Amino acid sequence: SMTVTAGLWDELDFIDHVSKGVNFKTGTIGTQINFLSASYYDLSPGVAIAHSLTLSNTIGKLRDRAMADGLKDLKYGIDEGRIWGGPPDDNRALVSRIVAHSFQGASDARMFKMMTDMNADWFSTWGFTTEGVWGGVPSVGYHIASLGYKMAGDNRVSLTVGGKAKDSTDEVNGIGSINPDSNVIHLMVYNYNKNMNSITGETPAIVINNISKIPGATVSIKQWTIDDTHGNFWPTWRADQQARGLSNKSFTWSKYSLDVPGNLVNKSDRDYWYSRESIYKSLATMHPVIFTRKIIDNKLILTPALSHHGVVFYEIRNVTVVK
Repeated sequence: SMTVTAGLWDELDFIDHVSKGVNFKTGTIGTQINFLSASYYDLSPGVAIAHSLTLSNTIGKLRDRAMADGLKDLKYGIDEGRIWGGPPDDNRALVSRIVAHSFQGASDARMFKMMTDMNADWFSTWGFTTEGVWGGVPSVGYHIASLGYKMAGDNRVSLTVGGKAKDSTDEVNGIGSINPDSNVIHLMVYNYNKNMNSITGETPAIVINNISKIPGATVSIKQWTIDDTHGNFWPTWRADQQARGLSNKSFTWSKYSLDVPGNLVNKSDRDYWYSRESIYKSLATMHPVIFTRKIIDNKLILTPALSHHGVVFYEIRNVTVVK
């Protein structure tokens, strides 16, 4: 169902019919249903379609009616969505409904936490790379999805993200989990700001309590960073756009779209992109770092430098959280 905007049919009527209506095939009341999915879009980066139509409200609208009608244990997800169009300086539709800008990384990390909070099951994507799905240069959104997948099968752990924000409009938060079989902790922390042009970095204090005592009280930590200078080709490609004199007319869709070569109008510009693609791929490659931290008073404390729209992901091994 559309749900986030007015569609051609009312999803609430559909849910009522599935629960209480006469099945055209069997002549009995009710029809088997296993999931409900919807569309969800922001109009542009950081700009919702309407204040009341948040992601939580979109999922909640379906779940609330299903639960009221006695439809329990359904799965809920988003089959299409993210961001409809680019920012005001071009105000055109995005090819894959995502931007190549680092904003997308923080936005997706935030969305991952929100969906976990609301017990939603999936959020499909239109594309992962500059060529769509296979080949091309990976996006920051691809990195968030790949890192988030490391948390599959984990149990959630309590995570405190503290410290005074330098910019009160920054949303610094995150999600933590532990694999009960391997004793691996995963943390994803983001610095989200709905203003795509925000340039303020943050240094939060991330705290996990109730760490059981371990030999040596020191753990090895693997850290991935996604921002303008880590795992991201966009700043260089944006500079190349400007140096080449590309304007909105140089693109079929929004110039902020991830799908770069297929979006360029002129063959000469596509040839230029491909001549530089190996450089963009190198810039989009993630390079994790490994370091150690002491467990003090059964606490693990991390203080990452989070750039604007930055995301950090941690993998911490051989640590047990006491429930």
